[in-house]
Parts: sequence; C-alpha cells; structure tokens
Amino acid sequence: VSASREPLLRTASSLTTHASVDVVAIGLSRGERFAMNAREFHYFDGNRGRAVDGFALVPLKSFALGASAAWRDTDESRFVTASYDPYYTPLAQREVRAIGSWKVRRGQSDLGLHFDGGIAHDDIAGSYRPWRAALTFSRPIARGATLAIAAERNSTAFYTSNEIRASVAGRF
Repeated sequence: VSASREPLLRTASSLTTHASVDVVAIGLSRGERFAMNAREFHYFDGNRGRAVDGFALVPLKSFALGASAAWRDTDESRFVTASYDPYYTPLAQREVRAIGSWKVRRGQSDLGLHFDGGIAHDDIAGSYRPWRAALTFSRPIARGATLAIAAERNSTAFYTSNEIRASVAGRF
C-alpha cells in the first residue's frame, strides 16, 4: 500500500501550472513473475481516475514469456482539440499485451532484452497497437557501484518515443 504525489511534467503548460497527481495504490507482487495493482488518482485540478493492471511471467531458463492486462479510466481526459490541456488521461482504456524477455549473465555483466506488444482501445484514441522494446546492460564498476544503461522504444496511443538512460548507483 502506498500514497504519493507525482508531478505531471509532460507538457509545457504543466511546467507553469505545477500539475501533480496524488496516487493511492495497493499492489501484490511475487518478484519478476507476477504483480497486480490497483490505483486511485486525484489530479491537481479536481479530475479523478482509477486503474487496475497486472502481469504474469513464466521463466524458461534465460527466457520468460507472459502476458499483461490493464484498465484505466478518468472522469475527464483533458484532451481537447487534439492537444493535451494540460495533460492526457485515458477514458475507458483497455489493453492486453504478450511479453517476452531474455536475460543473460556473462561474468559480472547482465544483458537483457524485453519486448511486449498487444492491442488496446481508449474512448478518445480508439483502437491502437501499443508496444515496447528495451535493451539493458548492467555491470559493477567499483566496489559497491553499478553502471546501468538502457535503450527503449515505446509506442502507445498518440506517440512513439525513444529513451536512453545511464546511471551509476551504489554506496560511495
């Protein structure tokens, strides 16, 4: 069970209005094999939303195969005349995806590949085919510190994005 306030820094107008969402969540998970979550959203402007999602993975040596499902709904989408005003939330969004991942360890390095894709429908966007592909690498670089690098391509209802992240984490 958790409660948090999260910024909505996805649009220029969000930067000036300090848009945020309060999230109350309850979840159940079993490592990387199974998770279920339910969330209630209270946005800075009085909008409210709800979400339920979950996934299950079956490990097969260095591979894992599985599926996920999600439902999300908001009182008002804040999507006006083809633009976010100042943010977008789905109306009656339903989504299912197949998941495949592969992880291999070579010495102290971990290399991972993840792909998921499926079908979805939202009352604003209509039907679409969401998917995500990610490549990850991690390796200890010093006592207590790990270098992690990830590259990802993500496609959803209104956009496709690329992301590259690098970090060093540990005790220094």
